[in-house]
Amino acid sequence: MQLIQRQLTMIPSGKQQRAIELWQKFSDQLMSLIGEKGFLVLYARSLHILRPTFPMLPSFDAEISANTWLADLKTALTEQDLAQPNAANHQLLITFTDILASLIGEDLTTEILHSSWDDADIKRKPATREIDDDE
Repeated sequence: MQLIQRQLTMIPSGKQQRAIELWQKFSDQLMSLIGEKGFLVLYARSLHILRPTFPMLPSFDAEISANTWLADLKTALTEQDLAQPNAANHQLLITFTDILASLIGEDLTTEILHSSWDDADIKRKPATREIDDDE
């Protein structure tokens, strides 16, 4: 999703706190819609899919809660060299939103992201089709 890519490119090198803030805003918005357990199920599934590729991501266990998941993710993203956490966070967001979109649709998922990351850069703009000079 271009929206995620845009947000992640705004994160300066070594500033994983911004990535954590994005997750916090997104989770707050989503938990208000699907509940804490619904969010944690999607998060756990995303971790399960990505842990073979990014073993530094937190493991999911039955004890995870809305109070601990973000701290565990922050620890995982800040205790590594820069390239690996950025790639892991990017893939985690993409995987999570892909799963969510498969359940509720891409349009609604995009709207949730927009309302979560209420940034001047990403405010709801009508989709525009790029026109080639050849057309």
